[in-house]
Amino acid sequence: YERAKEFFYAKEDDVATLSKYKLPFLPCTIGAPLKELLKVFAVIPRVPVVSAEDEHTITHICTQSDVIKFLARKPELLGEGTLESLGLVSGNPFCVATDSITIDAYVEMHGKKFDCAGIVGEDGTLVGCLSATDLKHIADYAFSYLLLPVDEFIEGVRKQQDKPKDHLVAVKKDATLGEVVQKLAEEHVHRVFVVDAEGKPIGIVAMTDVARALTKGK
Repeated sequence: YERAKEFFYAKEDDVATLSKYKLPFLPCTIGAPLKELLKVFAVIPRVPVVSAEDEHTITHICTQSDVIKFLARKPELLGEGTLESLGLVSGNPFCVATDSITIDAYVEMHGKKFDCAGIVGEDGTLVGCLSATDLKHIADYAFSYLLLPVDEFIEGVRKQQDKPKDHLVAVKKDATLGEVVQKLAEEHVHRVFVVDAEGKPIGIVAMTDVARALTKGK
């Protein structure tokens, strides 16, 4: 009861102060090189684009997804480097079991400052992904879904998205950066899991990681 009461009476400023981005306003000038935009995207997910004549005038917002779509159409810019060769296989990503209670999984995600969690079966193989974005797919009358096991919660979310419950976006460590970018663009997701030969999660590659890989040492 107390948890539900706290949830329904929370205010916007209670949420805003929890932002993990310490520098939320990092603008780019319109016409700036893609390299400069990527450097900002290595830190934050969206960038205000300001006028060259007046830095206080925002002309539009550019997101990581916008750049991923552009790069997916320009595969020649990405080279042939694999995730492993680029150092993008992190190892041991945060995961929860299919029978974990959803709200407890989100509480743990928040406490550990993760944006998502892999969902694994009894044998440790990856069967799905739970992310903060999934919350927007439950209506306000369906918050009780958060008390369901993760696999049941995801089934309801995927139904809202018109996708099968077992819809999974994953690659192997020998996938190229270009292949990952294609999956991010085609599947409209923010991250791709990396799995081993047995289907067990060994890493996550997010849009932020793509931006960092493309600007590393530049």
